[in-house]
Amino acid sequence: MIDRLECISYKDEKKLEELKNNNVNFIDFFDLQVDELCEARNPSIRDNIDEMMSKKKEYKAKYSKEKIYCYLPWKNLCVVCLSEDLFFEVRTARNRDLITKKEQGNFRDASIAIAGLSVGSNIARICVLQGGPKKINIADADVIGLSNLNRIINGIDSIGKKKTQALAEKLYEMDPYLNIVEFDNGVNNKNVDDFIHNDGEVVKLIVEEVDDLPAKIVLREYASKHKIPLFSITDNGDGIIVDIERYDEDYEINDFYKRMEKIPKEKNNLKIQDIAKVVTNFIGVDDVDTNMLDSVSRVGKDIYSWPQVGGTAVLAGVVGAYIVRQILNEKKLSSGRYLISLTDIFSIYGDDDKELRQELLNYFKN
Repeated sequence: MIDRLECISYKDEKKLEELKNNNVNFIDFFDLQVDELCEARNPSIRDNIDEMMSKKKEYKAKYSKEKIYCYLPWKNLCVVCLSEDLFFEVRTARNRDLITKKEQGNFRDASIAIAGLSVGSNIARICVLQGGPKKINIADADVIGLSNLNRIINGIDSIGKKKTQALAEKLYEMDPYLNIVEFDNGVNNKNVDDFIHNDGEVVKLIVEEVDDLPAKIVLREYASKHKIPLFSITDNGDGIIVDIERYDEDYEINDFYKRMEKIPKEKNNLKIQDIAKVVTNFIGVDDVDTNMLDSVSRVGKDIYSWPQVGGTAVLAGVVGAYIVRQILNEKKLSSGRYLISLTDIFSIYGDDDKELRQELLNYFKN
């Protein structure tokens, strides 16, 4: 039996028979996909029902051999799909021309690397949802816990599963023609060179969403060496902090090293409250949301770990996927910090919050 995703030709009767003999469930809505292909290619006859029906019959005859059987072993399913190019054409048909054909091709044909799969998983999902990079390297050493399910879009059946595996499965369910490479030990000095390569070529973009400081550093060192653009997004209450580093253009790694000067040299004996202070100052305390500062100030007291909410993680996914698409299409997107705050946009905070904010700023800066 096959133990991983496989796309099987309709000609491979032996393998298909093996799946059937092992009680794999088959789902076949191939004709529906061919109908959609016909509709996407013939918008001018949309209102002519008879002509459209006739055209659909022609398409069914013409494309009857464009079947690919996509076997998903983790679901015990085999789904009949259009062949890759036709599948992608139909799957992205409703993007036109919000994303032009050329932009879609640039988005699809690139390779990216995503390290850290809490926020990173949402960026990957939205990228694939919009017909993004076919080649994706993903890295995370953790497994999914119940508390992760407030921001990672997975069900209870994923608890205890490696984050890399859980994400790869969901991405393949969206697009079985992806090329995903999993790094389930995270990113480190030993594997970073492999992580920034896919099929022997350097990736076009790095998404950095890791907590581990050495990993943050080594990713930037390699991004700088190979001139790969990199960005990271930090949860910030009901908003996000976006840092774009165009190592392919003008960004210097020394600018990142300057941020590291805020981190004490002796970190091993720090208590969790001190670590929370260090991390907040590393991010940039003046840019951190008031509610976020309030919550972080109580980490190690009545809050166990760094607070995050699902809506913010999804917002980060939407923004992150937008950044990926723009950079891969060589749009002007400058290095720098960008703040997106729902509380600011909707003017949630009042005068009473200003006093609390000043108290919190004093706490973190002292």
